[in-house]
Amino acid sequence: MRALRDLGCVLLLLAALPAAAADARKEAADRFDRGLRLFNDGDNANALLEFKRAYDLSGERRILLNVGLVYAELGRPVDAVATLEELLAQPASVPEAQLARARRARDEQAARIGRLAITTNVSAQLEIDNLALGRTPLAAPVAVASGIRLLSVVAPGYLPLRQEIAITGGQQTDLVLELLPAQGPLANLVVRCALPGADVLVDGKLVGRTPLPASVPLPGGSHEVSLRRPGYRSLPQTITLADGSTGEVTLEAAENPAEADLVGGLVSLDLSQPDANATG
Repeated sequence: MRALRDLGCVLLLLAALPAAAADARKEAADRFDRGLRLFNDGDNANALLEFKRAYDLSGERRILLNVGLVYAELGRPVDAVATLEELLAQPASVPEAQLARARRARDEQAARIGRLAITTNVSAQLEIDNLALGRTPLAAPVAVASGIRLLSVVAPGYLPLRQEIAITGGQQTDLVLELLPAQGPLANLVVRCALPGADVLVDGKLVGRTPLPASVPLPGGSHEVSLRRPGYRSLPQTITLADGSTGEVTLEAAENPAEADLVGGLVSLDLSQPDANATG
């Protein structure tokens, strides 16, 4: 359930910020309002950007609660906890009710974080769900959101390794991985797709989820690229990549009416304001 009630309870007017110049104050207020509209439209990623920019412009610490709550909605508990702890570390001028909400949200999100320790035979770049995690050897286990996560391990001159791993909140997962030498320079595949949140499969194996932030390194040769998302039918494409080359595919997915009824659901909203508007 989207946390509309929680964001609605921490709305603030930025018109009276004492330390901001008039133009910066106006931009901060505009961006804050835009962030709320984007959130209500279901665009959490861009709502997050607007809230963060409003905070940068105004320095109003209460906005960090909004940022932390949107991180939680995005399924990013590690970032949510870090943001909420930043707020709680300097709580001056923040109302107690909002601090209490921040503590509850921090504790809820902390329970959704596990630790991951990875050892590789060569120094490699690590990614979890398309987000950079670090480079081996790791100085210490890293915090990772619980659930089934896509781990990518890439090192120059070696075949990339990708696999789904299960992360349990409050527990540590230890992995020892061996990368195999590549026979030639790796190619790079750029995948473009307007459908968000879809699995990208190359030769039947998961390599990431849309939107992919970077190209996918692959061995040279012919590859079948497709999408997978409930409610949609894949339209696969085949591309041939030479060693060291860069290729691009644009993937499309058609709605599958046979599955449409299987992926719907009901949302129950508990709004604190009788005249509030919720869209979805």
